[in-house]
Amino acid sequence: MSRVSPKEYVELGHGVTAEYFTVVDDNLLLTWSLLSFVWVRSDTVAQRVSLLTVDNHELDAPFPQPEPNTVTNARTLLRVLLRGNGTVEDTEPEYKDRSMLIEVGRELVEAQWQDE
Repeated sequence: MSRVSPKEYVELGHGVTAEYFTVVDDNLLLTWSLLSFVWVRSDTVAQRVSLLTVDNHELDAPFPQPEPNTVTNARTLLRVLLRGNGTVEDTEPEYKDRSMLIEVGRELVEAQWQDE
């Protein structure tokens, strides 16, 4: 069984808002945390950034491998996070990496606007 926390919306600066949530796999005893946002740099340039952590620091920890395709990445992420199990809302989520992910997200956003 997997438990998914409610989404939180976090301001990262420069008009960029991120979504943050966690997924807990009770079978693997792992928690994944995801901070995702889009920044728009012009009428023709936008980027989606996803920062993902897992609370298992062993070398063989289950972790989705990125590929140069957004749809494939999203499908892989969901498959690893939910592992085909039923999911329920996590009514008492433990936000293990929340502050770190938000800090990194804010630093990335600030770096993008540094020269302006």
